[in-house]
Amino acid sequence: QALHWYLKAAEQGYSLAQYNLGRMYLNGEGSSVDIEKAIHWFQEAAEQGHDYAQFSIGKIFFARNGEGLEQALFWFQKAARQGNDLAQNHLGKLFETKKDGIEEAAYWYRKAAEQGNRQASQSLGRMYFVGKGVPKNFEEAAKWYKKSANQRNTSAQYNLGTMYDKGQGVPQNYVIAYMFYNLA
Repeated sequence: QALHWYLKAAEQGYSLAQYNLGRMYLNGEGSSVDIEKAIHWFQEAAEQGHDYAQFSIGKIFFARNGEGLEQALFWFQKAARQGNDLAQNHLGKLFETKKDGIEEAAYWYRKAAEQGNRQASQSLGRMYFVGKGVPKNFEEAAKWYKKSANQRNTSAQYNLGTMYDKGQGVPQNYVIAYMFYNLA
């Protein structure tokens, strides 16, 4: 039933309906999974500036690895420039895989982390911990790990536990370390 009405609205150019129709085809809701139809409807919405549609189509291409990375980059950038934290985080992932993209990865992780994206906060913390794309800084690493750990990111909780265990960027505290290890 929903598919029918979304289709009618999507055909009239409503970007939200086009996006929702793309999600339905992507997830097989109300029909069988149809990636090509999902891409079509996401693209219709994306071309009207719908940032979640731009992110969604980018994510489909990102999952195709080598053959879709340039298209993923294109759509992630469009959504990220509109402030979509999911696209910003995925841009961080994409740039982290490129030979000369590590500083750009840190930039996009920071943009997403500042909006509360827990995965980006974890990734930015890791970059500060090892000095990858940013200067090595345990205090900054702990700051970003804390943000992510407070959002129940188990990797960040474990990493923060290790930092408290060893006194890296935070005062050494075995009780707090144990707590974060337990949460993870």
